[in-house]
Amino acid sequence: MKEKIIYVFMLLIVIVSCTEEESFDEYGVRILKKNGVVFAMDSRLSLNLDGTNDYMGVRKENVLTFPEGEYDGWRYYVIGNIGAEPNYKIIDDPSIHYTEGIIYADGEVSQKVVPRIFLSIPGEWKFKLVVQNEKKDTIRVSKVENVEVWFPDPLEIEAALSDDMYEAWNETLEDASEMGRREKSFWIYAVAKNGEVSVQRDEIKDGLWIMNCDETAHTDFTAPEIISPLDPLDEAWYPIGFFHTHTPLTYCPPEAHRGVGFSGGDIQAVGAHGIAFYLYDYSADFEGEIYGGHDLHQAAKLYYENCEERRPTPKSWADLDTY
Repeated sequence: MKEKIIYVFMLLIVIVSCTEEESFDEYGVRILKKNGVVFAMDSRLSLNLDGTNDYMGVRKENVLTFPEGEYDGWRYYVIGNIGAEPNYKIIDDPSIHYTEGIIYADGEVSQKVVPRIFLSIPGEWKFKLVVQNEKKDTIRVSKVENVEVWFPDPLEIEAALSDDMYEAWNETLEDASEMGRREKSFWIYAVAKNGEVSVQRDEIKDGLWIMNCDETAHTDFTAPEIISPLDPLDEAWYPIGFFHTHTPLTYCPPEAHRGVGFSGGDIQAVGAHGIAFYLYDYSADFEGEIYGGHDLHQAAKLYYENCEERRPTPKSWADLDTY
């Protein structure tokens, strides 16, 4: 009998702890009260961003809408998640995994405040505007708004790094001699830092020395470093392109030859990654090839692959951390 009473008592505790009180205000808004917290959606709250498509680095001002005077002094939060609806509980529970959302912006609700949203992290975002009173016992949220934040356009890559590509090409020519030759390469990144977004590269890396004219030179294709922050204002590095050079055959015998432009291995690498590829190499002498003994400084140019489209927009956090 004692065990039965204990069981019934525990069952009542579970039922009470899981009970939600439901009501409706004068506007017909459904209000839930759970564990002492009053929670409701307020259609008057808005980010005014639904359907927005824009490049990372764009600032949006005056995008938040609050009912005039009603929430003054409350705390507002713009929460977001890539590919899934954000969980408002992240506001008070930092232990929740970031894949349930991050706080994209926050501040105090005031008619004098000009809220700004810095779109710094690429992705197919779902945003909500949340307001919370000082006691943290009342929460109002907006509807979900969908925003697509793009990686930089490939045209920005060439504009930002064409001189660096030419520099790497000249270093390739300077390294070539009777002793050998080697390729140069670097990764290209979209970098968010100090409230600004730019296109940058990492250091110019040297490929292996090739001593034999029958061998093919190789590029250092080491995986890029990815810095993906949990705070939109933290520094971030996202790979959006790869550049490398091919080597001269100036110091090789006349029978040595190779095709110019992207090799089969290059094309395979391009197909494995949704990013832009750039190559500096000679223009063709004859039927798309160069031959041993050619002029070291003969005409060369920049080749492109997969450069018509920017890096695909991440549909999840996992997409953001891969390339």
